[in-house]
Amino acid sequence: MLKHFTSLGLLGLLILGCSSKSGTEGGAVGGNSAYNPGVGGTGNGGAAGSAGSTSLIGGISDLTQSISDAINNSACAGADAELEVNPALLEFIVDVSGSMADHPIGSADQTKWDITKTALTDAILNGLPDTTGVGMLLFPNMNTVVNHNHEQNPVIALPIETCVNVAAAVPVAPLGPTGSEQRTKVKAALENALVAGGTPTDDAFEYAYGMGLMPGKSKYTYYAPFMVLITDGQPTIQLTCAGTGSTQNPVDWHPITEFIQKIFSPTDPAVPVTKTFIVGSPGSDAQSTTGADGRPWLSMAARLGGTPRSSDCNDDGQPEYCHFDMSQSTNFAADLSDALKAIIKAAIPCSVKIPAPSGGLTPDPAKINVVYKQNVVNDVAEKQYLIGQTADPTCAGNIDGWYIDPADSTKSTIVLCPTTCKAVQTDKYAKLYVRQGCATIVGIQ
Repeated sequence: MLKHFTSLGLLGLLILGCSSKSGTEGGAVGGNSAYNPGVGGTGNGGAAGSAGSTSLIGGISDLTQSISDAINNSACAGADAELEVNPALLEFIVDVSGSMADHPIGSADQTKWDITKTALTDAILNGLPDTTGVGMLLFPNMNTVVNHNHEQNPVIALPIETCVNVAAAVPVAPLGPTGSEQRTKVKAALENALVAGGTPTDDAFEYAYGMGLMPGKSKYTYYAPFMVLITDGQPTIQLTCAGTGSTQNPVDWHPITEFIQKIFSPTDPAVPVTKTFIVGSPGSDAQSTTGADGRPWLSMAARLGGTPRSSDCNDDGQPEYCHFDMSQSTNFAADLSDALKAIIKAAIPCSVKIPAPSGGLTPDPAKINVVYKQNVVNDVAEKQYLIGQTADPTCAGNIDGWYIDPADSTKSTIVLCPTTCKAVQTDKYAKLYVRQGCATIVGIQ
């Protein structure tokens, strides 16, 4: 638990840059009773030079004037950046069409939907902070109406209820604690899904955005909105439920990618920027009856939706597609679980890429300090805290703190422990600043 916190606001991380302190200076600062014993100075604290950062146990403490003066020392090489860590609104749009009853490679016992249901249940109910807003629309989640006249005249419009079970949609709301009403709704939606029908991706996506995510965003204004589309191939029913629903008659996917691009790059400044994550399940590489490969458009959707997997990804798959491509997976369960974890990590900003220090220097984990500014109104913080660095990336024992992401070889990404991240996201008026260069001051639990 966070020590000293009462109501928590927008996060303020201050990673401050300066030359290392001498042992005496470190001891004078570390001697404040708010800090654990260190080995670098003459006082009782651990703020001395590089030696002072050897006891990295995390924690959080009041930011005293002496500590503030030390980390704002004029000798610091400035590399400031104001950042925010807002909770996320995640709207899941999940394909449960008839093809999801197929078995992926290497899974004789479980269907694609069995695996997807298990992975989503674990990722959402066990992998997300309580503050995260979650909504869900499974599509079609019904036996879709097949109107053969659509083969000759596919512009015939039908009500969305004929191809998407919108009545079973889960409205966006914060997950809340274990056993909450929202968690129960999400679990029930996944358990009660009907795997059947065609693939009305366009109707489902636009409905989930307009009638699911945006009402949630209007209610939870400071949350960051995201769409997460999971599908195993080409759409077979176009907008307004037009189409046969048969894999032999796939429909145009361009309207979907255009809509995804529009919500990521809105022309109206009042419309929130919304990123879209894309997962292509096994079967998205080709339909056996048509040979249609869905991977290029799924990759394009991820790219236009602001979530390309890498800077050099490509819609032709060289060197890789831009979406989470599961089409060639031999262990769909593990690969989907990893993909969902990556999506959560990207959407829930408990990790922050710190700016490069001045003078061409590289980030130094031993010269980072993190300061949280609570409830900042008109640039005035109600209170300020030093968040301590921990050497344990598992944050065992639910400690507070931050650590350097061990997966980042540049050592320029800091990650908040889950307890800390969860706490700071409950307050929409926190501030987060990034700077580096000063020797890390060790905090306490």
